[in-house]
Amino acid sequence: MRHSAGITTNRRDFVPPSASTVHPIPATPRSAPTPATPIPRRPAPNGILSSIDQGLRIVSPLAGAGMLALWGMHTVVLLASACFLAAALILATLKLAETVATKDAGETFWQSTTAGVRFMARHRLLGRALLTLGIAMGATGILNVTIFATVEQGLGKPPEFLSVLLGAQGVMAVLGGLTASLVIRRFGVRRCMVFGVALLAGGILTTALTFLPLVLAGAAAVGMGASWMIIAFVTLRQEETPPGMQGRTAAVTQVMTNLPQVAASMLAAVLIGLLPYQVLVMAMSVGCLLAAAPLLSRHARSAVPAVAGEPVDAGEPVDAGEPADAGDAGDDDGTGTPVRAFDGRRVE
Repeated sequence: MRHSAGITTNRRDFVPPSASTVHPIPATPRSAPTPATPIPRRPAPNGILSSIDQGLRIVSPLAGAGMLALWGMHTVVLLASACFLAAALILATLKLAETVATKDAGETFWQSTTAGVRFMARHRLLGRALLTLGIAMGATGILNVTIFATVEQGLGKPPEFLSVLLGAQGVMAVLGGLTASLVIRRFGVRRCMVFGVALLAGGILTTALTFLPLVLAGAAAVGMGASWMIIAFVTLRQEETPPGMQGRTAAVTQVMTNLPQVAASMLAAVLIGLLPYQVLVMAMSVGCLLAAAPLLSRHARSAVPAVAGEPVDAGEPVDAGEPADAGDAGDDDGTGTPVRAFDGRRVE
């Protein structure tokens, strides 16, 4: 786990900003649906797990600081170790019936390694959603650097005041986890991601201001927007990925969240010495808004039918029975499991 100024990264399935980590709900092998079977949505458990995670991230540092002050470092270390041990014991009691993926005998190491990214890139909606996620996470990487300038130069506060902004961000991340399922049910995963990116962009933009209430409101918007964006993406990825490809697409998600974030932080660390931090803030806010463009295209809108939980835009009917275009039919690169497209067709 990696902690930074505005983002907390948990290296498991995906990485929400503001410490918004939603742990994945694995596909249940016994009830793994076929492409023709509607797949139940998972935003509610994803959101609940996110909120629990965020709540603990708010409480745990306070408890640790109190223990450190009262009883010393050894008590904090012992308690943290006991928590990890208890988690391991609980995981050991789980009984899983895992899906056995049949590997293509002719599949090379390179094909196996890149199967996840090729599957997501060819998917009519996942590829666009992944691009949106990567760009937005890059913007949050810049925020990790500029947030210190916001506190010290913009607000004229000591560095310790950053905890106030992160507190507001964390509280709204909890609320975002609780409300994400409602937004997804009402508007669908694509629109939920767009709303999340818009909130994230607006929240980032406020860090260029010097008016404290607006900066606090922006921190809250970042927390909620990040949760909505990540929960919607993970729900989409879980549902649209066959059981034999879940691990590989999860790995791609990790790369596309961590790599842009780290690279953007490194770049911002150089640029902040050359440019006013407000310029970087405005640039990443615009970049964050542009990240939603792939999900606003006509092709992305037509990829989601009403049966997937998102209303179809007027004038863009989805005909599940229409013949597949060239390149829209295939399997999941060696898993032997057909891939369910949003419109009921098979895609690679």
